[in-house]
Amino acid sequence: MRQIKTHASENVVKVLIGNKSDMADRQVSFEEGKKMADSFGVNFFEVSAKNNSNITETFTYMAK
Repeated sequence: MRQIKTHASENVVKVLIGNKSDMADRQVSFEEGKKMADSFGVNFFEVSAKNNSNITETFTYMAK
């Protein structure tokens, strides 16, 4: 997030994305991801390209 703050424009859309949400042996729980996103003041999305879960919703949010 420091790199984004330093190098991106003020109006850049920032989100935190938890990938591979379809995996049983996840490295980060939803709660941990949400907590980290909240600490940065950004939205959190869990996605899975394998299941096509939340992909469209994430990109739609960013486009709006």
